[in-house]
Amino acid sequence: MAAGDRTLEANYSLIRSAQEHLPQALGFELVEVSQLGSTPAVTACLLDSSATTYTSAVSPPSTALQRYLETLIDNRLPHVVQIIVRNDGADRQVSLRAALYDPDVQWVSDADYATTLDDGTFDPATYFTDDVITSSWRLPLEGTWSVSKDVPLVGHDDAIPRLYLDTDQIRALEYDADHRPDARQRLARSPDAFDALRERAPSPSRLRAYTSFDVDPWLTVDAETLPAFLEHVPAYYDHDLWPAVPGWKRFEYSVESVLREAPGTTPATTNAWTPPPVDPLEKLDIDDADEHTQAAAAWFLTRGTLRRPRAFPSATFEIFRNGRSRPVLVVTEETLAAGDLIELVSDAARAGTTAYVVADTDATARHIATLLLRPFRESTSTRTRLYTTTQRLEVDGQWAVHPESYDDPEWWWTPGDTLELWAGDTCLARRPRTLETASLIESLPHCRRVDNAYVVSDANGNHITRAPTTEALAASWTPLPPPVTPAFLATGTQYATVLTPTTNGFREYHHHPAWIDTDDPRYRSPSFTTKVVERFLDQYTAPADPDTLTIDQLFPQLCTWLRTIDPYGFEFDLAPDDVAHTMDTDRQWRYPLGDQP
Repeated sequence: MAAGDRTLEANYSLIRSAQEHLPQALGFELVEVSQLGSTPAVTACLLDSSATTYTSAVSPPSTALQRYLETLIDNRLPHVVQIIVRNDGADRQVSLRAALYDPDVQWVSDADYATTLDDGTFDPATYFTDDVITSSWRLPLEGTWSVSKDVPLVGHDDAIPRLYLDTDQIRALEYDADHRPDARQRLARSPDAFDALRERAPSPSRLRAYTSFDVDPWLTVDAETLPAFLEHVPAYYDHDLWPAVPGWKRFEYSVESVLREAPGTTPATTNAWTPPPVDPLEKLDIDDADEHTQAAAAWFLTRGTLRRPRAFPSATFEIFRNGRSRPVLVVTEETLAAGDLIELVSDAARAGTTAYVVADTDATARHIATLLLRPFRESTSTRTRLYTTTQRLEVDGQWAVHPESYDDPEWWWTPGDTLELWAGDTCLARRPRTLETASLIESLPHCRRVDNAYVVSDANGNHITRAPTTEALAASWTPLPPPVTPAFLATGTQYATVLTPTTNGFREYHHHPAWIDTDDPRYRSPSFTTKVVERFLDQYTAPADPDTLTIDQLFPQLCTWLRTIDPYGFEFDLAPDDVAHTMDTDRQWRYPLGDQP
């Protein structure tokens, strides 16, 4: 028990009530605890979904609390479970909130949230089962959202759960019903749930929001069901469940008085902890004036271990999360470079992970999504023009150059997996795309610093010129930027989570092209399916010569593409045979996807 005044005299009535009403097997102590810090942790709240109808008291299983706590302890999750009981006339009401302090279970993307819903392991409503009990996390599912993963996706042996607007549930609504799907999801994922736990009561605005959806954070209970929330749970901790996590204020408690011992237990306190001498954010070497990057790093601090780029050198920083390293790129509209973005996301895709791209505005996020959904400059029926990075094509101190007098060279990629370099109407090089970078550089005019001078050689290794200074070199020769050969074609947004700022941190941005809503999503016609497939084929494929795409090759790409742009789960309505029927001509990818993850 914790109280504001921790003297025995001040809490005599509370102690006496506990002695009279709590089971003898339940020991209790007077403890001093620290206030939870203000940085949110993902938090669930049990809700009564019968708020507008008369119902009897809820009746969850008597072992509900025990099973939930055992699950959290067995998974070694630092947690705070708050249970408050109050009198409401002749009835008693209970509220239960649970905050999880583990970086790996915090949500970054919608896929993280959907996985939590699909799995249910850490949701208290999974254990407090009753027809009218739900949780704040499940609010979207109480409306018109559904979770499913039953479609083939590129790059994943096991499909990833997806939260989508279910057209069957939308059609089932009354004519004038307002299902407010976005409001439901915002409320379900809002850090206000953590604030309610910290302040021991939800804010008036959150209570109004609950009421608007006919749910109540107070559950009516009777004498028989109250023990389900206050059951004696003999939990034994063989380790400190509150390790030091940068970004969160450490929860600490100490025992002031043992009022009644529980058999087999030993009163204890949290272990002493000394803060690290160096702030983790300082190790990232972020400019103090860069508020956008500082805010992003601070937000990610409770979602994994941050470090300077290693596996992904072009990232702003990396985050180690759920057993793997992921690049984080922080950009603004002014700093966004198309080639660098596509290259980083391609590196993440080839490494079997995803990149986090943090934008400064929705407009920048829209630009990012557009680039990832069309990761090339332009295309014809026979070749595709590629973006280039802001670096030069260089290996081991030797870099490719082109005459300064040339038009800006363009890299093109053919379906036959050949790279072509053009300057105006002149083809400067035509090489296999799989050629090693060092060999590619040597097959072009290239430069190396030798004896304090710059020596330019031709493709045969013959010296062309020698420049004493960088200025003299730049007067005649310009570094050639490398082409970006994407690891994806239609599915770039599958390998990148694009985030934009909010008042409480960041949230995922979703790009929904205008044509998605040309048909009423509740009643999409066969012609809409045809137009969708034709749009996909026109943008990402070319006439086949000689290889022809099979439906088994095309269908997962199409479903993954739709998953990232259509909120209504249209990919679940598609059938391979219907798509194959629309392909009335032989097609091939605009460029090879042989090394796609």
